[in-house]
Amino acid sequence: MPFRGNGGDVLTNSRAGGRGTTRGTSINESLGSKTAERHILYNVVGHAEKGQMLALMGASGAGKSSLLDCISLRNHRFEGCVYLDRNPVDTHFFSTSAYVHQVDLFFATLTVREHLTFHAMVRVKQEVPIADRLRRVEEVIDAVNLTKVADSLIGGPQAFIRGVSGGERKRLSVATELLSDPEIIFADEPTSGLDAFMALSVCKILKGLADSGRLVACVIHQPSSEIFELFTHLMLLARGQTAYFGTRAGGVEYFASMLGLECPQFYNPADYLIEKLAVNVLLEKPEVAVEDMLRVYQSSELARDNEAWMADVEETAGSGMGVAALVSSREFPATSWTQFVESYKRTVKSYGREPVLAKVRLGQAISMGLILGLVYLQQPFDSSATKNRLGAMFLLIMNQSIASMFTVSQVIPKDMAVFMREYLTSANRPSSYFLGLSLAEVPYQVLFPCIFGSIAYWLIGFAPEASRFFIFIVTLVLMANASCSLGYALSTLTGHDGVAVALGPVLMLPMSLYAGVLHSSDHVPWYFVPLDKVSMIKYAFQAIVLNEYGSDKYTPQLRNFVFEYIGVQEGQIGFCIAMLVVLLFGFRFLAYVFLLIRAKRALM
Repeated sequence: MPFRGNGGDVLTNSRAGGRGTTRGTSINESLGSKTAERHILYNVVGHAEKGQMLALMGASGAGKSSLLDCISLRNHRFEGCVYLDRNPVDTHFFSTSAYVHQVDLFFATLTVREHLTFHAMVRVKQEVPIADRLRRVEEVIDAVNLTKVADSLIGGPQAFIRGVSGGERKRLSVATELLSDPEIIFADEPTSGLDAFMALSVCKILKGLADSGRLVACVIHQPSSEIFELFTHLMLLARGQTAYFGTRAGGVEYFASMLGLECPQFYNPADYLIEKLAVNVLLEKPEVAVEDMLRVYQSSELARDNEAWMADVEETAGSGMGVAALVSSREFPATSWTQFVESYKRTVKSYGREPVLAKVRLGQAISMGLILGLVYLQQPFDSSATKNRLGAMFLLIMNQSIASMFTVSQVIPKDMAVFMREYLTSANRPSSYFLGLSLAEVPYQVLFPCIFGSIAYWLIGFAPEASRFFIFIVTLVLMANASCSLGYALSTLTGHDGVAVALGPVLMLPMSLYAGVLHSSDHVPWYFVPLDKVSMIKYAFQAIVLNEYGSDKYTPQLRNFVFEYIGVQEGQIGFCIAMLVVLLFGFRFLAYVFLLIRAKRALM
């Protein structure tokens, strides 16, 4: 797999099974309100074949991860094309290659086997029988030595579950990519965050994959001498340029013969090479300047051989579609229905096993119902309790809106990060993920409002009529789900739990002010009219007031006074409930649009 990079965007040409080539220019980065072009890779040329294990090494900022992202097409904002067996790559490239990320992302409440089973269902071609896919899961578990923890929860640093170890999570990342039996494996710093033993264990697994006839390319940072010995080929980068490309064993010899840099005996060759390539401002006069190293390599026989190989590829290869068009036209192995079913099942399992969230939400529903019920215990049905009743109704609505919106705003962005990675590997569609997530959340957004409302309704002493109690519960459930939809919209818009939670009060405050109890709804400033029209708090509060004071328990005079004070008219309860339904689906649709936009941008 050869690669070349010139100033501009990174150009990639790669060949698995044969060789690949990359010609690169630069990557555009946005700085503030301006877009500045920063050159990351310059004239990088190389190639790799099946059975090889290639290490991309260099000091920090050398362009290692940028190069890996380009030759794997995870970053396609560059000019040029990628070759596979002397032909421009097509969509088959994504099914024949795999990418192991530096940061492991999983659903913490799934077991190792459940995680792999999900990916086997959505990433392996549908013509493969389910029994064969499940058999493949067991084969992969055994191949990466995860048999002992196959039924353990994955857990993670941000979860309240200890789960498997860091090394086991890294091996699980490798196992996930092996399910589709790829020919090419890209790994971005697979030893990151691991101790020496676990790092060696992971690299031995990758070496075994290379020995089995696959091509493995890794960005590796400060490998131990044992890990370094596992690689067959080595590319050293400095300042975005090639300082050496050839066999791993020939690297030390090259530095000694061409640059006069002898690696001391009993010194880790990897540490020595990176040390010489590092741009160390504390060294006033390094033995050999980085510029000289780069110049020597460009005039070496190794560089000439690589250039000749690339010229031969470009001369014989045909033309293919642009990289951006190629990436956007990737095919999904599974159908939308399969992805939806598997996403729904996974989310249900994840929510059901959440050790804290479900218990906290249940405890909140019970405790808040009791607190409000006891504060406003058994209010009389005369005018003396009007203020208390309206206050209780308003607090009931506010509690449900805050609880529902803030809960999903804290959870969805974390789950969405896992989905975005799945989307980039064609494992899940936005529609399948979003529908599965939405349906899995429904039972919670029905159960908890029902518990909360049932406790508060009878303790406060609202109208003891079954029909009115039913309408009250329906209103609370619709209110909770509309707020949940708004939380979805904020989460998919921002993609960050902290930002979504911070934006919540900015919208909730004006929505609550004009519900009718704190400020007259007839005097809404023009700049708040849009929020007033989409205020689920307003419609839910008015529906509950209309429902309660429509009872014969209240005198006509008191009923008229309350309706006039709130700014509603008798008979509007159907309209209020209908508006809650409209807002529920409207905010949910808006959330899906934001998710779709975010997913499309990830491919750009």
